[in-house]
Amino acid sequence: MADLYRPLRTGLVIANLLAMAVFWLYPTAPPRLLQPANYTDVVANSHAFGSWHAGTLATAANQLAAMPSLHITWAAWSSLAGWRILAGRRWAFLVWLYPVITSVAVLATGNHYLLDVVAGAATLAVSMCIADRSQGWWTAVQAKLAVRSRPG
Repeated sequence: MADLYRPLRTGLVIANLLAMAVFWLYPTAPPRLLQPANYTDVVANSHAFGSWHAGTLATAANQLAAMPSLHITWAAWSSLAGWRILAGRRWAFLVWLYPVITSVAVLATGNHYLLDVVAGAATLAVSMCIADRSQGWWTAVQAKLAVRSRPG
């Protein structure tokens, strides 16, 4: 199980670091802020739990962090983790419904443009490629160190 966890953990950290760099270098607003006449801010209107319009989140939330969509990155990461853990089970493909449903939700509520969603998925893909390759490299380094440290 640790062999499954390490690259997933590393990929999630890399994805967040990449996204934070983009948020800092290229802040973009979601459609609900740019075109309020065309989009209904569902969270603001419903006063949902965790709303960025009240409480601590009102001052801490970054309203200009739409690209890439971490909603999609995290949903796809969760699905990837489930997919890897459930490998070989015939219904395991159902885990991929989560990022699809999340995509529909964030597009319908004006939280992201389609490009933000695609960029969120691409962020995870790049991050997991880096994480999976580094895991192979790290395993090889550990094996070499183990051989060198053996007495005899």
